[in-house]
Amino acid sequence: MAARQMFGQTPIPWITCYRCASDKAGTGTAEVRRLRRAAHTRRALTWSDRLWSRTGASVAACTFLCAGTRPARAGSARRLPAHSSPQRRPPMVPRGETRQQHDRRASSSSSRHRDAKQDGAYFKPLVEGDVLTSSPGQRLVVATMGVLLLLGIGKAAAQLACLPSSPIQVVVCSVVAALLGAEFADLGTGVYHFSVDNYGSAQTPIVGTQIEAFQGHHEEPWTITYRDFCNNSFPTCIATMPFLVAFEMYCKAPYVLLWAVVACAGIAFCQELHKWSHTLRSQCHPLANWLQDRGVLVSRKAHLRHHKPPFETNYCIVTGHMNPILDRSNFFGKLAGVIARLTGVRARCETGNRFEYLLER
Repeated sequence: MAARQMFGQTPIPWITCYRCASDKAGTGTAEVRRLRRAAHTRRALTWSDRLWSRTGASVAACTFLCAGTRPARAGSARRLPAHSSPQRRPPMVPRGETRQQHDRRASSSSSRHRDAKQDGAYFKPLVEGDVLTSSPGQRLVVATMGVLLLLGIGKAAAQLACLPSSPIQVVVCSVVAALLGAEFADLGTGVYHFSVDNYGSAQTPIVGTQIEAFQGHHEEPWTITYRDFCNNSFPTCIATMPFLVAFEMYCKAPYVLLWAVVACAGIAFCQELHKWSHTLRSQCHPLANWLQDRGVLVSRKAHLRHHKPPFETNYCIVTGHMNPILDRSNFFGKLAGVIARLTGVRARCETGNRFEYLLER
């Protein structure tokens, strides 16, 4: 009955909360494969937006995820086979939460989204005062960043054309500089992502709003997919712009300038790449899907591992190439240990603390 009331379509035979589904989906265990075989689909256990009806019904804005089948088509009463419905299996509880906390969180979130569905506010951000649409000022910032990037590329190209080196050498060195710039952007976003995920609060100077926003993103990760491009990208554009201007004004080495332009571009628009890793494949641009499939950009499957509590891995959100290196070497764990010894403050991924007040809004 709850499923019928919430989604307004054919009842889904088994639903489980987003956190449970992400906890299973991030492991790649035999349980996940068994559920996929039982449902006869390769697309089970992904994001909560999977419940977006292909018939046009707006049913995606909830914390539930269909773990057994795709949304039912209009007029269809298709259900899972009786032997494959795992209703007798209790939902998994994320590490760091008790059963009571988990049930309370799911109940609060589901009731909040039922109210949102009635009001028509499907994807309201958790952070107070936050909006998903772009303002003229935000568009101006992003447009300015785009112009600066084009100027930087033009200046680097002009400097490269004046080099006495052979064309092949110039091309090879330029490709290497661009690749290093992309990987530096990936590393930089990972370190920054780790810091705002694990330290500070909404009252932290300068970055307090972003810290709160990242915690809200952990609670309702699908909201980012409904942000306008400029709304999503302007904070990182503002942070990156001074460095880009400095490089363009004072850097005389063409390869260093090319490295800086690519790195600044990756950092400036990292949130849009992050957004693509949350967007359904059918709703994402084919070029973005192609780049994700070839490993050029961070993929949905790779970033899903980050959204498994306690959110302690896979922080890099540009190419994702640095994630295996940093996670296998326990770079962030060691960094958290150094910070704890110097300041006495432990990372949130160790303490399990969350911004509970966001869920009450």
